[in-house]
Amino acid sequence: MNLPRPFGGRWRVVRGDPECAGWLVEPVLAWLQELRPGPGTEVVTTRRSSWVLRTEVNGRDFYCKVYVYPRWRDRCRGWLRNTWLARSRAAREADALSWLRCHGFLAPRVAKVAELRRFGVLHAAMLVTEAVAGEPLDRALPRLAPDARARVLDSLRALVAALHAQGFRDRNLDLRNIILVARSEPPALAKIDSPRFCLVRPGATDDALARADWRRLEASLRQLGLQFAR
Repeated sequence: MNLPRPFGGRWRVVRGDPECAGWLVEPVLAWLQELRPGPGTEVVTTRRSSWVLRTEVNGRDFYCKVYVYPRWRDRCRGWLRNTWLARSRAAREADALSWLRCHGFLAPRVAKVAELRRFGVLHAAMLVTEAVAGEPLDRALPRLAPDARARVLDSLRALVAALHAQGFRDRNLDLRNIILVARSEPPALAKIDSPRFCLVRPGATDDALARADWRRLEASLRQLGLQFAR
């Protein structure tokens, strides 16, 4: 894997669940130093500037997303957006998950957000969340029986309507970012990966951002040959 080095420097925890204390960040940092998974850790996805790990700690599963900005042009491109004088992508996603949980929606629990900055400029950030037992809708829906799929689609439409009614605009509303919770009846859905979210005044549900959410979700369904029941 062509991953940037080094990861030396002082990581600072900027969000975190007090119950997790400091123990959860250390296994991930150890992996970053060695650039290979340790015991109980696997690489889920890798890209040029980000990757996802899954790790088990004290019998619990966690996902860790790491975002890196290895070159100055990468950092400068994100100024005022996510690398300087702004929240990191990891912190924004954690804020979205915390909002969702505080407002009664299913979402992963945030364990830690840690950032590596030098002179205030972001070089890397990580988000650690507790895993939700289930499967993304882009993989789950094609395998469901028609009746079960219809129930899940009804739950999906109700979820989006409820999010919009409370003022949440996801702006990243794809099937891969919605988890069908395992063994839930009626179908329960958890939202993940909302770093571009924004909040508007609750109540309104027919604005440009809400319509964009619906269009993006419906496009994601069409890729599977599906649509909401009329």
